[in-house]
Amino acid sequence: MEDKQTILSYGGGTNSTALLLEWVKRGNRLDAVIFADTGSEQPKTYDFIDKYVKPFCREKNLPFHTVAFTVGKKSRGVMEGEWEDGQTVAIYDYYRYMEKVPSMMNRMCTAKWKIQPIEKLIKEKYADCIQLIGIDAGETKRAQRTRDPKTGEWVYLYPDKRYPLIDWEVDREGCSKIIKEHGWPSPEKSGCYFCPFQPTDNWIELYKKSPDLFNKSLELEQGNTSYPKMTLLLRGPKRLDWLKRSLETQTSLMDFGKDDNHIPCACYDG
Repeated sequence: MEDKQTILSYGGGTNSTALLLEWVKRGNRLDAVIFADTGSEQPKTYDFIDKYVKPFCREKNLPFHTVAFTVGKKSRGVMEGEWEDGQTVAIYDYYRYMEKVPSMMNRMCTAKWKIQPIEKLIKEKYADCIQLIGIDAGETKRAQRTRDPKTGEWVYLYPDKRYPLIDWEVDREGCSKIIKEHGWPSPEKSGCYFCPFQPTDNWIELYKKSPDLFNKSLELEQGNTSYPKMTLLLRGPKRLDWLKRSLETQTSLMDFGKDDNHIPCACYDG
């Protein structure tokens, strides 16, 4: 690899954790780790980062940056006096104030709360760097690459973006193995606790382990101006109050149809 500064976009999940460990293990250059905090990540994600990732970075003398989305002066919330220009606003608080929910038609989450804060820091501190992204070999369609029409080889559409897990042919199972061999527990899947693209099983786990966050999600869902047409539960019961009722009354979730256990959200990190 070129002699350029190299940073890792860390998402808090299995893929980017495995990439961090394996990249360092192979002795490759790494100048910083950047985590874009939406302010509404799963509690287990924050716990894992504090307990394992940050101490690891300190041990390896790797700067660990946490970046976040800030509102601009033209934002409705700023113009209406809810926020100040440049204030950090969690993704939940933003949607709650705007009386909206994330949806397939309104998918600004990744760009505003992940990509833009990371790119801003890169521009300020790591200009012209190589950015490592944790997409594994089992999800190559998410990588920004194409085949060279002359050679037939895969080439990156953006030279500053790299996908080492794909280059190493490491899939999700391989990522889990890397983490296990390092002696760490699985960080599991990361993502916002109210993400509508998560499977029903995640909602059930949130209801059982973090009922306060489940109820906040329910409030967000019911408070959006397009409710009940627009909801946070895209499968099964379709509405969080119905899911909550089914769990409280022990109604079979099979009555609502099957779940494919897949998150198509661009923020997904194994």
